[in-house]
Amino acid sequence: MKRIITVIIAALLAASLAACTGPVKPAEPTDKPVETEQVTDAPATEEPTEEPTAEPTAEPVVDNDSYYTKLEVGIPYEADIDLDGAPDTIVINNVREGEYDNDYTITVTRACAPDKPLKYSMTHCYDVFAWVLDCDKDDNTLDVVFSYDYDSDDWTCAAIRMKADGSDLVNFEDYMAIPEIPASFSGEQGFVTYTRFDILGTHDLSAYFTVDDSGFVFAKGGEGLTGPFSVYSYPVYEGEDYSTLTLLREMEVYPVDENGQRTGTRTVPVGDTVTPVLTDGESFAVVRLSDGTLAEIDVEVTTGDDWGIFINGVNQDEYAEIPYAD
Repeated sequence: MKRIITVIIAALLAASLAACTGPVKPAEPTDKPVETEQVTDAPATEEPTEEPTAEPTAEPVVDNDSYYTKLEVGIPYEADIDLDGAPDTIVINNVREGEYDNDYTITVTRACAPDKPLKYSMTHCYDVFAWVLDCDKDDNTLDVVFSYDYDSDDWTCAAIRMKADGSDLVNFEDYMAIPEIPASFSGEQGFVTYTRFDILGTHDLSAYFTVDDSGFVFAKGGEGLTGPFSVYSYPVYEGEDYSTLTLLREMEVYPVDENGQRTGTRTVPVGDTVTPVLTDGESFAVVRLSDGTLAEIDVEVTTGDDWGIFINGVNQDEYAEIPYAD
């Protein structure tokens, strides 16, 4: 009898176990992550995107251990100008848009002095270009350098930087232009600027400049022969060079070697040509003779009522037809 009861109990237990486990399907919990993946894909458009926004501008360009970034009108840029660890804000604003010209302001607001922003105003301008630069790795400050053009395509170059004692921002300007800054900019090499001279013709001459407490200063000479001084380079044109002058009067010149040292004297005859190459803007110029020889000439520039440019003591207008700008 006990044996029969035991068999019946075993049968009932087996039936009961089958009844409990029947509805539970192991596949169900493993299917749930699939549903989660479908739900995750659905609201993807609601998630924040990584598209660039209007503020601040792009990351600065770093090249050859140098720092610069170009500023855009109306877009604030954050940079630690005074290198105190807190981001400062620089912004160019067009405060008046005219039919032919505009007024701009550049505002630099330091994080440590938010109530004392420095504003630089540019009136009746056509264009303005500006950059944040590190012109001197040792002065613990960045520089805001900008260039703008106005009446008769004249250009002014200005800069905002820290005082030497770090107490405040200052600004200064000079008659130069910076149409662009090359990717090879560095604090040692400087950046290319253009300024106008009338030596041997009216030209926009280029030179490498940088910024220090005294303002804009030469960083190095131009390409090719530089001589013992920092110099401006005359523009080089393809094809016929209108800066080449045909002499109406013989000219005494001083051929120079590869180090810029004078090696003697030479007289260039009437009818021969000279092409300006380099100048310091005040005391000498280097010219290329028709045979390719490089030679220096002595220059003197006078101002005021006695304005004139003299070569070897003779007004340059006596040597050739000088192409002055209108």
